[in-house]
Amino acid sequence: MKKNNLLQPEKTPFLLRWGVIGAALVLVWPIGVVLLITKLIGIARETRALQIAAGTGIPFAAHKTTGEKQKYARIAAQMKKMRTTSLVITLLFLVLGGYGITQDWLKLFADGFTMPLLRDFAIHAAFLLLGLYMGKRCYTLQQEHIRVRKLSAAIGERPEVSVQELATAVALPPALVIELLLGMLGQYHFGSGAYLDKSGETLYCRGES
Repeated sequence: MKKNNLLQPEKTPFLLRWGVIGAALVLVWPIGVVLLITKLIGIARETRALQIAAGTGIPFAAHKTTGEKQKYARIAAQMKKMRTTSLVITLLFLVLGGYGITQDWLKLFADGFTMPLLRDFAIHAAFLLLGLYMGKRCYTLQQEHIRVRKLSAAIGERPEVSVQELATAVALPPALVIELLLGMLGQYHFGSGAYLDKSGETLYCRGES
């Protein structure tokens, strides 16, 4: 039986890699758009597949109420949608800004400097800067997502685990691990009655059976 390892993502076809899609959007717009839509549909299908069954893709499913399972699935889907939307907006800003600035340079060499050209350059530069800002935001969201997945894999289905052990396992400072765990608790990641003790030293992944 194939084991699902969260730390090892499935191989992505060459044409559906983000770098190829980004290059296609810049160089060949129609093909890039088709590849982007195909990629997003694949992401949506993968997200739904992880949430179909109670015990599939939902950690501590046996120790969650039906309501908690539904809340976890809904929050996970919302977070996935937010990351995907941020990435799409980032690509659009970068493509529009980069393409626009390229056209502005061509106009500068062809027609010389004009005030309308300066206006257009300012607008396109703003698009590019917004794209860079959104790119940084996307990177932050993705890093947080990866850290949560690593923590989840390190915890497994254990009823309790020390914060220091988790910090060592994922190579993160204990303070950051605590911050991530609190977020996971708020997203119904663990079983019913899960909590982090007052000293912040131990995570109890589910309440008393």
